[in-house]
Amino acid sequence: MSDNLENLRVARRLASADASKSDLAAHFELDPTKSRPFSPRFRLKEEASARLNAEDEMIVGSLSLGDLFTQQRQRAYREKIAGGWTGLRLVSEGDSWFQYPIVLEDIIDDLFDDYAICDMSAAGDTLFNIRRGTTQIIDVLRAERSHGLMLSGGGNDFLERDVFARVLRGYDASFTSASQYVIAHRLDEVMRGIAADYAAIFRAITQGISGIKIFCHGYDWAIPRFGGQYLWPVMEEKEIPETLRADITRILGDAFNDVLKSLASETEFAKRISYIDCRGAVGGAGQWYDEIHPFNQGFSRVADRFRQVLNRDLVA
Repeated sequence: MSDNLENLRVARRLASADASKSDLAAHFELDPTKSRPFSPRFRLKEEASARLNAEDEMIVGSLSLGDLFTQQRQRAYREKIAGGWTGLRLVSEGDSWFQYPIVLEDIIDDLFDDYAICDMSAAGDTLFNIRRGTTQIIDVLRAERSHGLMLSGGGNDFLERDVFARVLRGYDASFTSASQYVIAHRLDEVMRGIAADYAAIFRAITQGISGIKIFCHGYDWAIPRFGGQYLWPVMEEKEIPETLRADITRILGDAFNDVLKSLASETEFAKRISYIDCRGAVGGAGQWYDEIHPFNQGFSRVADRFRQVLNRDLVA
């Protein structure tokens, strides 16, 4: 087979749902220049690009790896159901903690063998997008006769650079604590918006499907680190003392978790919302792939917390 034909074959295989994870990992890498919090972006590796002509590269370069991974998960789900699966059936919708292609084994990857999961996640998803798609979520839950919905969202809503910067004060020699660098009324405003979006999502789904259970989670405490691309640069611009930076993100993480914990306890939702507290699951700085995503082992420990709650609250 000529090199041109082989390259075309590779390009077309990569552009199909038949592409293996090893195939994709061999040709793509994380693109730090385009990635955002909870929204990893990928680019063709230089050595892979050099092997492809312009037409082949256009085929491969147009890929949405997130879409491909969703297709692959959907196919695996269909095969599991067709094989006579009798265990719990779930739908998942969320951000990069539910879908981080190629580089990491995320929460859904870790849970996939234990449950039949119809995944609708997309790295970079915001609560606004999830809220806008509740009708589709309801349709899928009904069609699949699912026992529950897993949600992961909100990180993009409060750790996006502009939002993150807006809730922080710049250096002040008189400040001695992390809380002094957090603009409380602005953080409250952000959290009220997140609470409103989550409440609307919960309301639409619980009213749309009788008896459905929803499982939401808070993130573990993010850890700013030198060279990080999400949190550290903002704190550098603000000239916030390094010794206070982790405590600041801890304050923000606690505020987010408090929102979900409070919503899950509201009588309106009649115990149909289960909040999963993931704080402390990942571990110290060495357990994190970047400032906001764990390594595989950390994701696995987070997934274990999901298992505990899923198995407690659902019956197949």
